[in-house]
Amino acid sequence: MIAINAIYIDVLFLINFIINICIIVCTGSVLRLPCRHMRVCAAAAVGALYSCLIFIGDFGALTSAAMRIAFALLIVMTAFGICKLRQLIKRSLVFFGLTVALGICTLALLYFTNMGIRLGGVVKNGVFYFNIPIWFMLISCAVSYIAIILLQKTFKKSAARSYARITLNHLGKTVELKALVDTGNMLSDPFTGRKVLIAEAGAVSPLFDFDTEKTFNEGFENLPEGFRLIPFSSIGKENGLLAAFVPDKVSVENAVKNNIITAVFTGSLSQNGDYNALIGPSD
Repeated sequence: MIAINAIYIDVLFLINFIINICIIVCTGSVLRLPCRHMRVCAAAAVGALYSCLIFIGDFGALTSAAMRIAFALLIVMTAFGICKLRQLIKRSLVFFGLTVALGICTLALLYFTNMGIRLGGVVKNGVFYFNIPIWFMLISCAVSYIAIILLQKTFKKSAARSYARITLNHLGKTVELKALVDTGNMLSDPFTGRKVLIAEAGAVSPLFDFDTEKTFNEGFENLPEGFRLIPFSSIGKENGLLAAFVPDKVSVENAVKNNIITAVFTGSLSQNGDYNALIGPSD
């Protein structure tokens, strides 16, 4: 790298803001997580501010590994929301991996080309700075934003849905379900830690000698024997409850699973009837 006469804080912030947006969106795409624009921008701004602090100031504590990890966790939680520790670690590892990959590619580009000399490139504490005019950065920001929106739409259209065939055996009866493997379904039983399979009431009703949909539509005052309530939250509804039972046997694609509890949903999970259950991804 070469020495440059001045560092412009606005350029430094914008460069890292755009880089952070790209990494966050890529992280969401890899993990198939929703990328809400305001959250992504807020997380990118947090990362860009941190980059400015460790680039300009000589704050030893800010450049420590512990502080870098803490800010990475903060960026991930800001972008994708609060989640369980296991999911947070997974998201953070993907975020770190993509950050390292981008850093390696950028360093390779600077090493094998004269771009760093022409743009006045500087690297300090792992933060990149290029002496780029502010108008160019604003145009790049707009173009990047449009490209990200188009890529998100293309990814959503091209992403193939994954389904699983599930067999429930209970009280000597059997039903088969077609479940959508939903990466957003992280619901678990708070008492046992078991995963929760969400099934339409009509689909599991043959397992019992009563109409499950009618019974649970009327409320949860008198739960049938073997059922208990599991709390859940979703978009537009917080602190909801689902009646759930533990099947005698659960098979997912012919593989017996002993860590699944089944919750009954009184409604339709699919608008066009493609599936009648939801299950989280396998670990």
